Amino acid sequence: MSGGWMRFCALMLVLALRAAAQTDSAGCAPTPLTPGDRAAGWKLLSGADAASQWIEGIGRPFPAKAWAVQGSCLHLKNPRDGGSLFSSAQFDNFELAFEWRIAPAGNSGVKYMAVDGRRHPDVQRLFVKPRLTRLASYALPIVIVLLLAWKKKWLFREHLGRWIGFGVCALLATLMLMVGIELFMGLRQSLIFPPGLEYQVIDDEGNADAKSGGPTHRSGALYDVLPPTGVELRRDTFNEARILVIGNHAEHWLNGRKVLEYEFGSAALKDAIARSKFAGLPEMAEKSPGRLELQNHGDPVWFRNMRIRELR
Repeated sequence: MSGGWMRFCALMLVLALRAAAQTDSAGCAPTPLTPGDRAAGWKLLSGADAASQWIEGIGRPFPAKAWAVQGSCLHLKNPRDGGSLFSSAQFDNFELAFEWRIAPAGNSGVKYMAVDGRRHPDVQRLFVKPRLTRLASYALPIVIVLLLAWKKKWLFREHLGRWIGFGVCALLATLMLMVGIELFMGLRQSLIFPPGLEYQVIDDEGNADAKSGGPTHRSGALYDVLPPTGVELRRDTFNEARILVIGNHAEHWLNGRKVLEYEFGSAALKDAIARSKFAGLPEMAEKSPGRLELQNHGDPVWFRNMRIRELR
């Protein structure tokens, strides 16, 4: 390749990278708080100081490889390189305002009241039960082999047979130990990422879960618990959102409209949670101070001008 073509290709590569960077940061120009905002108690959660206000999980640092701070945006740029963001602070009564944009067919969410020490029901269903089943599948043949050896029947009458039987037992016991360690470490790890109530952020028209999961899986919903009403979603651009929690009252807003409200501790909320994937965590129906979470669901997402004020 001639020197001219090499310079041309290098120039095109630089321009492409610059265009990609501009696309990522489009619409994320810094937007500082006004004196009136500060007087009203608003604090920024996105922007220049965002990395100091968010952690990847309890006791973990900000995952800079996955999340980028771009002007007024927090951008999940590389979903495979990190996890969800949790707020360093915990909140009780608050108003949270933010704008969000999701990649086509993408899925994310903003969670609140994520209480330290709670485990998500999915941990029991998808992690604990399969491993307990595996432990039982290893334990059963050990018991059978030991019973045969004790009775001195069949293969175990011979010296070689006994060694084969006890070798099988040792192998299965080793596998049981490995699964037991995995189970212990997984349960310990699950406490780093407490579950919360989720304001659903999703591409309603392009995401399979939004289309097949019903109204409680669509934008603005209390995910899998309560459906939104009157939603007018903006695709391929930023949507305005607000979450209000004051006393036992909570509201979800989307693009200037209140799309749902509920009362903590109410029979309606308890019944809705009992019918949801969170049925194993009924305490979610009761109000408790907790962390915010910006969910990494594997798709790029932007959160812009995220601000919060604590209420009394």
